[in-house]
Amino acid sequence: MHTVLAYADWIADHEITDRSEHRAFPGGFDAMPEVRTLLESQLTRPDRHFTETAVFGWRFGLLYWLDADWLRAHTERIFELRTVESTPSSAFGWAAWNTFLFSHRPHVEFYRILREQFSYAVDHAVGLSEPQESREQPFARLGEHLIVIYGRGDLGAAPEEAWVADDRIIQRLVTTTHASVRTHAVEFVGQSLQGSEGEIPEPVLGRFRFLWERYWDAVGEADAAADPDSRVFGYWFSSGAFDAEWSLPQMEAFVNAAPKADPDHMILERLAALAQFDPARCARIVGALVDGDDEGWRISSWENDARTVLSIALQASGDAPTIARGVIDRLGRRGFLNFGKLLSHESGT
Repeated sequence: MHTVLAYADWIADHEITDRSEHRAFPGGFDAMPEVRTLLESQLTRPDRHFTETAVFGWRFGLLYWLDADWLRAHTERIFELRTVESTPSSAFGWAAWNTFLFSHRPHVEFYRILREQFSYAVDHAVGLSEPQESREQPFARLGEHLIVIYGRGDLGAAPEEAWVADDRIIQRLVTTTHASVRTHAVEFVGQSLQGSEGEIPEPVLGRFRFLWERYWDAVGEADAAADPDSRVFGYWFSSGAFDAEWSLPQMEAFVNAAPKADPDHMILERLAALAQFDPARCARIVGALVDGDDEGWRISSWENDARTVLSIALQASGDAPTIARGVIDRLGRRGFLNFGKLLSHESGT
């Protein structure tokens, strides 16, 4: 299989000097019928194997460029996922599917060809018996593909439209799949946005805000409560992509459910940058993280940023100073006596 597709690639190289000038290989497999014959024989041979079938997924992009019509016509045969329900030992389509997920970046044209497979895989992810938390696991990669497609607006520009597109595939992904699959998918949004402050178009951010709110209301709060160390919203917040008016209330609700929220040092760095906007809320978030540090080592990693937040809160109006004093008191009881100097500065002594 590797040789067959390498041969097809070689023919294409000799026919076309610059592939960027051609959206597809002229003539498709009609120009190389021997390749088509070999590929189709592989799909019908009685001794099919997972290894050979995986190559179809690995070279999906090449097959699409060589002959997209042929690929569409044979997609169901290549990616036979439902076989796992009756004869798992011959569910060869999963080899092609998993390999595709790992070897290709999200692409709307690929999604359109594989729409049924994406939908079935999401449904299959509901009853997983093993967590899929690592990016090296296929259902985690499934979520990443769909999140990118959703964020780009390929399922619909309006959040409400994208949420219900294709039999509500995004809604099913983030509300009904195994907790490890949905939390990885949602966390992936924040990881993808790191360092993007001010660079992401508002329509994209709007779709993600919509997704978060629906996820949180449906299962997100329960997911966070079940995992006090959750990172699901921490990366969203620390990315700086979302404004303070929206992100601070979400962060407060999140730490109240997951008081050991990670990445805590990045969360505190962002809080320090936003403290002037809402000193009271930022101080409350610091307090929740202080209370959540029952191991006794977390506070040390973000002590300076916490001091910045509390110092600003002490100088603010309203109830921010009272909240800050309460947090400083709790820090002192935990042995972080240096925070007491903030109170000395406040009184001018």
